[in-house]
Amino acid sequence: MRVLFASNHAYLPHHKGGSEVSTHDLCLTLQERGVAVGVMSALLPRASLAVHRQIPLLLQRRDGFVRDDFLGYPVFRCNQPSHAVRMVVESFRPGVVVLQAGRPLALVDRFTSLGVPCAIYLRDALFDNLGGPVVERDGVRYITTSRDLARRFAEAFGIHPPSIPPIVRPERYRVESSRKSVTFVCPFPVKGVDIALALAARRPDIPFVFAESWQMHPVRRAILNARTRGKANIIHHRPIDDMRNVYRETRIVLMPSRWVEGWGRVVSEVQVSGIPVLGSRIGGIPESMGPGGILVDPDAGVDQWERSLAQMWDDPVEYERLAERARLHADRAEFAPAAIMDRLLAVLSELAGTRT
Repeated sequence: MRVLFASNHAYLPHHKGGSEVSTHDLCLTLQERGVAVGVMSALLPRASLAVHRQIPLLLQRRDGFVRDDFLGYPVFRCNQPSHAVRMVVESFRPGVVVLQAGRPLALVDRFTSLGVPCAIYLRDALFDNLGGPVVERDGVRYITTSRDLARRFAEAFGIHPPSIPPIVRPERYRVESSRKSVTFVCPFPVKGVDIALALAARRPDIPFVFAESWQMHPVRRAILNARTRGKANIIHHRPIDDMRNVYRETRIVLMPSRWVEGWGRVVSEVQVSGIPVLGSRIGGIPESMGPGGILVDPDAGVDQWERSLAQMWDDPVEYERLAERARLHADRAEFAPAAIMDRLLAVLSELAGTRT
């Protein structure tokens, strides 16, 4: 079987988010199963030098793409993905396509018209931004990352998709942490940056690390820099390729999200090292966290967040209890990469058998 992951977003290393990192882990794990994998993505105007050398060829053809293989599998970076579908299909010859992120339904008809079935892997609850009508038909399947997201999708459209959490390869994240800091990943408003800033102000004795993930506009970064300037207990990191460099000093991960998280990948990344999480009771976070942390209602005030942080930071017995629960939760059999891959391959194999 040949599997193509397709998106209207840019891909690693030019764009790094949960969807892109999860796709990379999926590709690596599928390759170990003998499955040929490829990725089709948008090409950012400012790309790496390796891709820059091919951009003039791309711009001469509005529907073209450039290909690189430095991630260990082919990545087709397209000036306009919707215009390049036929060319990528002819080049890679996928048996099934997994569409995700960036209005995926805008691409589904272009693939199915070529006889290639599609799985739409939903990673958030922004159902109004899928790029087309949600319909149930032959050659199209939906997958979600969490039971909460599957429930929301079923309530909205009457379709009951399976939930398959993102794969987290433990060897890419496991660390022996010095447990010195609170880490907050992706400092955006919807991720609860105001709560993180308020907690850092109330607890100047605790070092906080703000680590970027999503691509941040320079104006938004300037605003964040202004809000953290002079705060001696806040370190602000630009995007980091290897998050172990952050997790090696993490004692607690803070995840005060205000929007419906499809899963909470950062939770799973740190729990393999026994790092507990203080997070919002919203979306897929409770499922990804399990007993390995403390949940706070997203509309709770900063006082409640501060009390929960103190419970984790100031009480060593409580901290060790939560850290051990986080470690055990990460080690559960159904979350092992092999188990997740079995579930995903079952869906993709069934879809690939519908190809016309």
